[in-house]
Amino acid sequence: MMKKELIDEKEFKEFEENAAFIESEDLIKWTVENEFFLGIQQKILQKGAKLIVGPRGTGKTHQMRFAYNTCLHHKNKPLAIYASFTKYYHLEPFLSKKSNAITIFHTWVLSKILLSCYQLLYDLNKSDIELYEKGSILSQKDLEKFTSQTEKGTSQEWHDDIITNLTIDEVINTIEELAIKLGRTRTILLLDDAALTLTPEYLIEFFDVFRSLKKGRIQA
Repeated sequence: MMKKELIDEKEFKEFEENAAFIESEDLIKWTVENEFFLGIQQKILQKGAKLIVGPRGTGKTHQMRFAYNTCLHHKNKPLAIYASFTKYYHLEPFLSKKSNAITIFHTWVLSKILLSCYQLLYDLNKSDIELYEKGSILSQKDLEKFTSQTEKGTSQEWHDDIITNLTIDEVINTIEELAIKLGRTRTILLLDDAALTLTPEYLIEFFDVFRSLKKGRIQA
């Protein structure tokens, strides 16, 4: 009679984890810091826009999330805002059925960035800091609802309020005020999976947003 070998569930997961879904504590613990890795980290934190390129699975998300966690609790580092756009493809159907598809995508990108600001406050245990007054259409709850519905391919009338109120300038002002409250002199945006994989129509719009956000304290 053969003895059945049991594989520890956590140990098994370690072989299939994606950097996008690994807990921050494990991401840091499992990272091997060599000269090449640290060189990329240094460049990410420097001033100026950077584009990390490479095939899927080469560690782009790992690099960004590690940089985010490095900055999180070190006030001498820039304020890092990490936003993932991996679900962009859920918005592609809008291109064939909505005349304002690009506007919806534009607002979705800005919503994801603002939601990352809320996540940042949570990670810092500073959720008591309010980005907007209670009842604002740009509350975390409404932004989460908007992005969730948009990623399901639905567009509702109340979305127009977010589309109208969520502008580039609004996001810039919010991020700059957040940096001041947290005592950071500059901010870097870590925008993941959003450059080379986007459908052409969305790619152009994304880079327009990217360029427009690089003002004042904000660097991408």
